[in-house]
Amino acid sequence: MLGYDLLSVNDRTVRTAPPESLDQLGHELARIICAVAEADEHETILFAKAKWDVKDGFWRLVCGEGAEYNFAYVMPQPPGEPIRIVIPTSLQMGWVESPGYFCAASETARDVADTYVRTPIGSLGSHKFLHLTQTGDYPTVEGSQRDLISFLKYYIGVFVDDFISLVIPRTQADLDHVASAILHGIHDVFPPNDSDDNEDPTSLKKLLKGEGAWAVVKEILGWVFDGDAKTIELAPAQAADRLNLLEECLTAARKGKAFPMAKFQKLVGKLRDTAIGIPAGLGLMSPLNAALSSEREYVYIGKKTPLFLCLSDWKFLIKVSIKEPTKCRELVAADNPGYCGIVDSSKHGVGGVVFGHRKSCHPHVFRFKWPKEVQEAFDKGHISISDLELAGLLLLWITMEGCIGPDNLKHEHVCLLSDNDPSVNWLERMSSKKSIVAGRILRILSIRMRHCRASPLTPLHIPGVHNRIADIPSRSFGYKKEWHFELDTDFLHFFNKLFPLPNQGCWQLFNLRPTITSRVISLLLQPHAQMHVWLRLPKLGESIGNTGRCMQNLFEHVLTLTRDEQAIQQKSMSLGVSQHGSAQDIMAEGNKSPWQQYVQLSRPLARRSQWTQDTTHSS
Repeated sequence: MLGYDLLSVNDRTVRTAPPESLDQLGHELARIICAVAEADEHETILFAKAKWDVKDGFWRLVCGEGAEYNFAYVMPQPPGEPIRIVIPTSLQMGWVESPGYFCAASETARDVADTYVRTPIGSLGSHKFLHLTQTGDYPTVEGSQRDLISFLKYYIGVFVDDFISLVIPRTQADLDHVASAILHGIHDVFPPNDSDDNEDPTSLKKLLKGEGAWAVVKEILGWVFDGDAKTIELAPAQAADRLNLLEECLTAARKGKAFPMAKFQKLVGKLRDTAIGIPAGLGLMSPLNAALSSEREYVYIGKKTPLFLCLSDWKFLIKVSIKEPTKCRELVAADNPGYCGIVDSSKHGVGGVVFGHRKSCHPHVFRFKWPKEVQEAFDKGHISISDLELAGLLLLWITMEGCIGPDNLKHEHVCLLSDNDPSVNWLERMSSKKSIVAGRILRILSIRMRHCRASPLTPLHIPGVHNRIADIPSRSFGYKKEWHFELDTDFLHFFNKLFPLPNQGCWQLFNLRPTITSRVISLLLQPHAQMHVWLRLPKLGESIGNTGRCMQNLFEHVLTLTRDEQAIQQKSMSLGVSQHGSAQDIMAEGNKSPWQQYVQLSRPLARRSQWTQDTTHSS
């Protein structure tokens, strides 16, 4: 009508749909990965998955009486024909509230299904579609009597209208029980069509294709999971799509052509999603994020620029992940690391220690003096102390590779501690918004971790007054006369005397080779670093000093050793408070270790638990 501004139904909508239902969506894939990672790796088990789909999802939710007129629309028709107005009685695609209301219903169905699973095995009765879940490719499940008194381990999730279930079954009855629970749960919220199975809310068409059948290998949310190997990889179509986009972008760069920003944004979004299942992916995002900050219509990618190298790395990683699927354990942080390391960097040098916690190893200390060009770059403000601290964390990881060995780091969890907040935050996110140098270092650290097939790091902040054990090696090049040692043997003797290990154990010193330290120096000073240079490293270094014994469970002991009592006393006097207690007391809250706190925060939004601990026995 002339003279009136008509608002759309979305503009006039007052949002009342529960936001919590949509909050669940971004966590579903991460929950599944956690569930797979937490499954016992050493048992011979069948890890089954099944997928159900609610057909015509939004149309199965009926509008409130009188609200249907908000969705009225004119039916397209040839000129001259009578105007026909459609008044739908169900939720419509495109309405801003449809996803929230539908997800509230599907989440409710999931909760109902979970409640049904907790009932005794066999108590639910059969379901008309149950036989279609038994057609998958999986071994015969024959559990022993001992298995039958154990917990039924399962996980049920939902992503909009896709119901997903993971089970470690003891018998075929377990699979039938979980499948029946989900099918009944769906029908309790979305009523069945008893007269025509083709119109049932549980999509018969997709069930007949085998999408609801149990299988050891299953495609879920664009990823292929292997329940035997506990691995994840991009589905073939998804991998091909990303590789094609990457090649298109790289080809434009090689030809000196600009790439449309809209298409580049699409590529970056897909790579962000891909980083969920490729461990090194997050460490490659800093140059991409920086390029997105431009408001231009095109992005210019020069050859051999950090952005070009980043995109080339992504292409390489996706191809490698196709050949070598990722263990889910490589994607999930753990609350009980195998090994720990503490590091400190200063203008003059870098140093730290490596020791065993859950796993045993030879305790090591390392130190390295920054060359003159690095110190000058620091004085001129070209690199920051946080950049040096992050470079120290990279050297700490390389030291771990050298003294522990890549084979022992494979699928292992490692905790790294530093007293520099920015570097710890960068390590948590594996990206940097402002520091270009940090982005380069994170990229290389990701590549080295992927090369070792290590699990995610647990980066923690350690207060400076509790970091004396790393301060001394990093400042052993003239900072204090009593800490200054030209010879490594003299420094190692001093270090063992100052920080004695239990049971007459001793520290060794890991001497990094110049061919390694020069590469780290280049990261600090030069913009380019080829991936192949870091994938094929020469010998990392040598250990010097008495070999001693392999040791573990040293975390608390090392924290006790590393307290700077004089600094703590001065701080307590200035603050007028008592600073008693161990370093562990200061770092940990309550009864939780510091890494337990970190892991709790890093995990996806909880949905009760990944593997339910309620006992579900056979009847």
